[in-house]
Amino acid sequence: METEAAQFFMTALRLAGRMDTRLNYNTVTKSERLKLTRTFELDDEDFSVESIDASPFFPLFVVSYTSVSNFHRSKIVVWSLNNKLPEKVLNTSTRIKVVQFSKTKSNIIYGCGMNGKLVTWDLNSHSSFTLGESMKFRNCHSFPIVGMVQDSGKSYTCGIDGVVCFWSLFIDTGGPMGNPIQLVDDTKGEELSISALTNYEGDSIVGCENGDVYRVKLETGKLEKLTSHIKGLVTGLDVDPESATVITAGLDKTIHQIDLISKSAQTINQKTVVMDLKFQAKGKRQNFVTVDLDGNVMLWNLKDSLEPLETIRVEHGLNKVMWFSNENIFLCGGVRGEVHLFELRDM
Repeated sequence: METEAAQFFMTALRLAGRMDTRLNYNTVTKSERLKLTRTFELDDEDFSVESIDASPFFPLFVVSYTSVSNFHRSKIVVWSLNNKLPEKVLNTSTRIKVVQFSKTKSNIIYGCGMNGKLVTWDLNSHSSFTLGESMKFRNCHSFPIVGMVQDSGKSYTCGIDGVVCFWSLFIDTGGPMGNPIQLVDDTKGEELSISALTNYEGDSIVGCENGDVYRVKLETGKLEKLTSHIKGLVTGLDVDPESATVITAGLDKTIHQIDLISKSAQTINQKTVVMDLKFQAKGKRQNFVTVDLDGNVMLWNLKDSLEPLETIRVEHGLNKVMWFSNENIFLCGGVRGEVHLFELRDM
């Protein structure tokens, strides 16, 4: 009897050692292909996830958190996939809407501010404060920056007011290049109010606060309307270069799929608002993941797009998702500040 009891406790200890003690497994539904492997949490429950990005050089990711009680406060935290505690906490004087690792310098992180500033941090620095700010340049944003793209030696940022600023390859070493452009829908005579954007073949795909989605020729500012969500803003969008397909989500509880070649569009109704959606790394069988305010993580495929392939649910609502490049793992950020690491298993 004593031997059986000893074996039981030894087995229990081994299992406990393999579990994340901060994860409540009773609140997570099961899935065949989606596996929740880790949860990263702040000690302060006052913060919600605003933005997530992964380092292209190291097993690191950075999260911008916004205070629930004071929307002007942000906390920037760098996490490692190998540790439970934060690698570094970065300071900022303004709320950061978008945070990104530099695609060319492994030690640089960019932040896009609510005050229109583009700020930088240096991970090699002993200081947690910003390395520089763009406010000293005249031709920068004066409204919140809602998106940033680093692509092929040039980069650009987009403000909520539809102003696009262009930057050199090394954003931290100089101001914007040339003059900004203002995105305007000439058919309506209205300036665009941007809520989401991504990049496709040198063009920008933008989602707006009124639900419209456009393809933008950045050289000329020419717009091509792709689709429109009926009610409210576009909450998220992404593009798959292999299939030339754009996916968007909006406050109208729908997902839109747009074929950029045939211009055909398809609408999928949802029970709750999808807050974000992202394709798996390029060329990975056209899989994408959606997250919603009910805590659902859904795996979809363009070939079977009317219904999700798999669904897994966590306890609290989710608002951000991000894939690691060339990996079968992705992160989901929550409205309570949790960041969940999921693995997509092959079947």
